[in-house]
Amino acid sequence: MSRSFLFPSLSSLSLPQSPQLVVRGTLAQTPLAEFLVQAYDGELEGSLILQTPEGEKSALLFVRGAPAKARLGGDDISLGVVAVDLGLVEQDIATVIQARAAAEEKTIGELFREEGLLDETALYVAFREQISRQVLMLCDLSSATGFGFYRENFLANWGDKGQWRVKPLPTMWRALAEHLPDERREAWLKRLGDTPLKMRAESPVSRYSLTKKETGIINMLRAMPMSVERLADSGVGGREQVEKVACALLLSRQIEVGLEKEPLGLNEPPETPQSIPPPEIRASRRSHPAPRQFEVPSSRAGVISRPRSDPRTSQPYQRITSARKSRPSGRATASRRPLLASVEKFREEIQEFEAAGEKTHYEVLGIDREAAPSTIVAAFFQLAKRWHPDRLPPELSEFKVSVNKAFAAMGEAHQTLSDETRRAQYDKLLLETPDDEQAQVAAILDSANRFARAEVLMKKRDFAGALEQAKIAYKGDSTQADYAALYGWLQGMHRKKDFDDLISLLDGALENNEENVRALWYRGQLLKKAGKMMRAVKDFKQIVVLKPNHVDAKRELRVYAMRKRSNPDATKPSGFLGRFKK
Repeated sequence: MSRSFLFPSLSSLSLPQSPQLVVRGTLAQTPLAEFLVQAYDGELEGSLILQTPEGEKSALLFVRGAPAKARLGGDDISLGVVAVDLGLVEQDIATVIQARAAAEEKTIGELFREEGLLDETALYVAFREQISRQVLMLCDLSSATGFGFYRENFLANWGDKGQWRVKPLPTMWRALAEHLPDERREAWLKRLGDTPLKMRAESPVSRYSLTKKETGIINMLRAMPMSVERLADSGVGGREQVEKVACALLLSRQIEVGLEKEPLGLNEPPETPQSIPPPEIRASRRSHPAPRQFEVPSSRAGVISRPRSDPRTSQPYQRITSARKSRPSGRATASRRPLLASVEKFREEIQEFEAAGEKTHYEVLGIDREAAPSTIVAAFFQLAKRWHPDRLPPELSEFKVSVNKAFAAMGEAHQTLSDETRRAQYDKLLLETPDDEQAQVAAILDSANRFARAEVLMKKRDFAGALEQAKIAYKGDSTQADYAALYGWLQGMHRKKDFDDLISLLDGALENNEENVRALWYRGQLLKKAGKMMRAVKDFKQIVVLKPNHVDAKRELRVYAMRKRSNPDATKPSGFLGRFKK
């Protein structure tokens, strides 16, 4: 992250210059909502100090790029209020605890522990929710607020001991969608212009804790890419709501706008009820790295350092590893046979889940509509034992994205169906959707899934499987130029002649979308195979105009230019016209 580009220096700020200052700026230059994205991308660790023009300071501690502790200079959010909102304690109890905390000079968290009102897991959830709300409150500070980020933990001795890294994806989404300054949002939308918003196939947006309206807007984009203007006119949501969602999708990289970086949060480990215990419990799990701890040496308070020892490299573990290596090879091979069979079985399950397309929450968990709450929880935990991404065998690493998406769907289904109110709303939504409309939407979504699957299979060089999926995608929604382009190219890959029908297919795809780079590229390749080089070159040139960094199109043009210089006759028209000119 470039300090000079993102965070110009401010001589007017009275922030400390020692220890190491990484970046500084103002919220006018970089709103906190956008800084959260940059911090997450850079996996920043340390403290963000914010100072208002009135001199009021607040601090945020970041761990692995996400807020993990907060101290607000002005009005704060009480942990007692959060606990009541989450249904963890009653209001009258929280009032008593809050009064005692002020009188006894203790923290509310300490008293919750002492009185046995909340266990560590419940406190962990409450602390993280409190921090998330504090972050969103800080997002609304004056744009004249200055900030500086330091590689120090200035909150080590503040409040309850520990750190509680928030669930970064929902917090960042709420910040981008609801707390980005209006003028900043307008600037981003102006930059976006009339560009169609097309959801990225690998987008983890389902883990962003979207509202019902936001989900509706995004489902519309999954079904049919469209501009912000057209989306607002579709009636799926109010203009303000649509613009907020569009801008949040842009800044979190969930839509295809030429960005090279992956969607925000694609590799953030999904959470289950089993992964919620506090840091000191998580540290004992080798499968899920614990947050790096902040140690405070007596000679220099607040210095960040890594733990001196790692349980994965300790001597006992090395002895176990050595002992395993010393086993006879025959026994080791025999012991791995059931494991390999299990891996292959799971591979089939993943492929079946991918092939199934859009599912209801009940289908995702494998339960019926009348399932009891206990059945829902049991079904989810049974699936979590097998599908948690941390447990994915190395042999199946190629399915990491698919397993992440599947597990996220399972978590979303569990959260919705295990909550009585949300389940009732979901059931009502299922019943109210007309059958013909539901079938149409399901078909469109299935086509999108089939197309994404075809792309994956093509990368794996499974062209037969890719062609089958591309055909279903095209038949299900022939209006999508991308679907037609991929379907046409996969048919023509192994042909030696007779390309006219495929070229016509891509001509049709480009009629309503003349600037579709994929369709232009595949048509150019088919024209090249058909010997119609002049038309192919025209398509390659158009691609470079639309997408100057398209490496393959540039290479085709260079090769064509080289051949033209070395053998001018090679680029002349062939057939009767070519012979006549000679």
